Amino acid sequence: MRVADNYLNMKNRAIKLINKKGFKLLSIILVISLLSTTIFFRNVRSMATIPDKPGFTISDISFDPSEPEVGEDIAVSGKITPTDFEIPVPPKEIVLVLDVSGSMDGEQGKISVKCTNPRTEYEVPKSKVYTGYYGDLYTYINYTSFRVIKKNNHYYIEDYCNEHNKVGEHNYDSTKIAELKKAANNFVDRMKSVPNLKIGIVAYSSKAWINPNGKNGNESTKSIDLNNSHEVPKYESVSSDLLDITDSRLPNMINNLEALGGTNTGEGLRKAAYMLRNENTANKTIVLMSDGLPTFYSVKGSNDRSYYTTIDNTNPYYAGNGSDDNSNEDCLKYAKTIGGLIETKDYNIFSIGYGLDSSGNTKLSQIHQSMGGTLPVDNQEENEKTYFETDNGAIDAVFQNIATQIINNYDIKGGILTSRMLDTFGLALGGQTVSIPDINYKKDDANSTASTIRYHAEPYTFTFKIKASKAGDYSNIFKDSYISFPWNNGTFSTAMPNCSIKVVDNKLPNIEANLKEKNPIVSLGQDVTVTYEIKANSFQYKDDSSQLLPKDVVMLFDTSVGMKDKIGQFINGSFNDLLNNVQLKNTHTKYSIITFNSVATICDPTKYQNFRPDSNYDTTNLKTDTTAINDYVVKNLKSSESTDRNIGLALQKADGVLSEDTGKVNKYILLISSGSVTYTPNDIKALKEKGYIIISLAIGTQNSSQNPQTFLYDVHKDLAGEVSASSSASGGNYFISPGTDNNNDIANSIMSNIAKKIIDIGDRQSYAFDDVYLNFEMGESFKDIQGLESIGNSKYRVKIPKVVYNYDKNTNQYIADPINDISFKFKPGGTSLLFGNLHTITYTGITGGIDKNISVPTITVKSGEVKHGVYKGIAEDTKVPNIEDPRGPFPKGSAVTFGAYIDGVMNNNKITLKFDYGNDPNTKPIIDSSKIKVFQIDDLNGLKEVSNPDNEINENGEYTYTTPSDFPESGAKILILYTEVLSKNANTDTKYTNILKGPGIPDANATITVGSDLPDLF
Repeated sequence: MRVADNYLNMKNRAIKLINKKGFKLLSIILVISLLSTTIFFRNVRSMATIPDKPGFTISDISFDPSEPEVGEDIAVSGKITPTDFEIPVPPKEIVLVLDVSGSMDGEQGKISVKCTNPRTEYEVPKSKVYTGYYGDLYTYINYTSFRVIKKNNHYYIEDYCNEHNKVGEHNYDSTKIAELKKAANNFVDRMKSVPNLKIGIVAYSSKAWINPNGKNGNESTKSIDLNNSHEVPKYESVSSDLLDITDSRLPNMINNLEALGGTNTGEGLRKAAYMLRNENTANKTIVLMSDGLPTFYSVKGSNDRSYYTTIDNTNPYYAGNGSDDNSNEDCLKYAKTIGGLIETKDYNIFSIGYGLDSSGNTKLSQIHQSMGGTLPVDNQEENEKTYFETDNGAIDAVFQNIATQIINNYDIKGGILTSRMLDTFGLALGGQTVSIPDINYKKDDANSTASTIRYHAEPYTFTFKIKASKAGDYSNIFKDSYISFPWNNGTFSTAMPNCSIKVVDNKLPNIEANLKEKNPIVSLGQDVTVTYEIKANSFQYKDDSSQLLPKDVVMLFDTSVGMKDKIGQFINGSFNDLLNNVQLKNTHTKYSIITFNSVATICDPTKYQNFRPDSNYDTTNLKTDTTAINDYVVKNLKSSESTDRNIGLALQKADGVLSEDTGKVNKYILLISSGSVTYTPNDIKALKEKGYIIISLAIGTQNSSQNPQTFLYDVHKDLAGEVSASSSASGGNYFISPGTDNNNDIANSIMSNIAKKIIDIGDRQSYAFDDVYLNFEMGESFKDIQGLESIGNSKYRVKIPKVVYNYDKNTNQYIADPINDISFKFKPGGTSLLFGNLHTITYTGITGGIDKNISVPTITVKSGEVKHGVYKGIAEDTKVPNIEDPRGPFPKGSAVTFGAYIDGVMNNNKITLKFDYGNDPNTKPIIDSSKIKVFQIDDLNGLKEVSNPDNEINENGEYTYTTPSDFPESGAKILILYTEVLSKNANTDTKYTNILKGPGIPDANATITVGSDLPDLF
């Protein structure tokens, strides 16, 4: 609009300038400019054409967690924004599957219908108008008196119904078959405005007929289960194919329908599937209408009651007793079996329960769901529903609603994400594809024409989970991955956008080895004990595909008369939100349903012909086939006439069922009741000790004096330990549907919350790490090592007992069982103990090996007494040499006897005396190596001289003694005696320092000072 306004303004200015003298040249230029602009705008408009096929963009990709660890579940979320597209009216195919059983006419079919005819202002001649008793004007039409008003000398009856000769709102007597014909004709008339549309009609009673066009009398037919026969119309078919919506034969086909016979709903659906058999691009729809429950089903032969499931136009045998009292459940089961075949085709499904009671609607809704139809949810708009519970007289409005939806909606189903990610990434649940929600296109009325339709869809979100196998910073992780949808015998797709993510190295779990004493001090030869505290740190980690324990769920379902109007909501929610929950299915959750009233019954889904047993998980009564449980058990739940709710009997059976599974599983009991239950203490005594997880659902009724908070309170409290029935509001397991809004909260929220409870409050798999080692590198001075395993080359290790982590549901963390300290010990082979360079803790973590450095102690080994000085002899009492510090000065030329004493010399120790000779060879002291003596001191026997093979002083002035290998483990006492003669030429006050050295002992010095000359006497 803005472009158009600017263009008009420029044009008006140009005209004014052209009309002014002196602006001719400028005018010519402006005109040329305007022409160019017009051409440009036309080109822009032509470039902005709407695509002729659907498409979409992908945006807003996010990850949770944003920085995941290796192996952790990563929830990927994104937004799909569909693009508008415009196409010629797409081909559509519709089959109306109409119930023409005997209950549609006669006494059973009589109904009173609210008139919806258009009203008129009916003019009557003045001659027929008379004045009533109170002065009002009246007239007679067909013997009925009407009040008349006068306008401009004319007389009128207002709000008049010509058909029924009545004024205002009124009902009229009719039959269900008559109203059906009216509704079907109006539906066809409404759809005539839709080009490229074909339609077919299947009428069904005991048998089914494709496009019936009037009957040629009746035919006698009978069920193979009955001896007596009954009649059904003998219809002629105009065609076995779909007809154009404008085909003139359609009104006659509808008007000539006749109500006669039983109800074989499955056969009607089978013939409908045949009419839609052609694999083309048409948008296909089935509209099923029924006023009763199936009473017959099609079979293969007179002696073969196997279901007839071939999709063709034959008229097979049929079986059944003609009753809808549930005495022959195969009738309903057959309809759902054919529904299952239809479900695989992804047709649009609409169903109408025509004047059915709650039980009838429950069963028809099961057939509807079996075909892939959905049930209404709370606050859903009428134009979004696909299942309708209609009063007898309201079927026309329902057909009109369906017609509007068929015209306006274009759902594109079957979307998948094809995963071709970087090698590091994969789908969390494995495989290469994951389902994507449907695109729900709707007709854009403002931009559609008689020949073309423009479709628009609102953006919506999708999620799926992936995992990463390596740490790092990654870009374009969805390389070559795309989302695609089928359309027109092909597909349309969009590549996943370029996304980056940082994956953190998974160092889980974090197991530490912390040194308890870092600087121990020990005596030479004493045991050294090194102790490590093993700390297994708690952690959070989400890997649902492998963490969740298998689960057993037993549902105890109240089927007393009080559940009569409440079962439907449970049926709606239990499959979609609980039985079909992806996480629960991935952990092979098993289910069993036990109904209770005055008796308790374990329901058996194995009779369902499509039941799929799982020998790896199933027990006698716990089964994993949720489809069979839903189709054969849940959808067949019904209330009894009993007022009893003896949950005690059901609890006893639940205990027996759960006891069948002896594996490591979480076990749940879900209690469901619409009123107060009865039980005895003995009924729950055994259960209280078994740790079953108890979840309860109390279903109330609006305006009832009964309080659902008390229905299951006592038994729930006894078994679950919750202190109040309302604790669910703060995270407990007692759920309440108060009864407002027809208990829609069960299907809308409660069942999904119960499923979440079952997932979240159960245990998870433990993590166990059985290869945790402390590794050390130790030198030769470590003797008699105990508690360590030698692995060669001075390397040792110690194995830590298995570290087991268990899931704590209160903190959502994995917490390790207590681990004892790890200790080892040894004896120091000297006073110098030096570890090597490599000391680690190693183990295999959740996703790979972990290798971390650990600290080692610095050990101080105290040796015995060390003395070096002037020797004064051996103390008699202690056998310890008496050695004093040299006192001086000593006269020149004097001889001084020195002693070097060490308490605690170990075997193979090298003891060295370093003699100080000064810098002047002419004045150096004299030490005769041959006179150096080495003694081992025995506490009992005193001195014992030992030989020294190396009894020489080397050129560096060093004397060495190496202790023998047979020294005691606690060490020996060594005394070395030597005599030093001072030079007579030495300078007064010269000092000579001799040094005693040895492994693990401090240097011990003896310093001698030169004095004056000796007196002549000496």
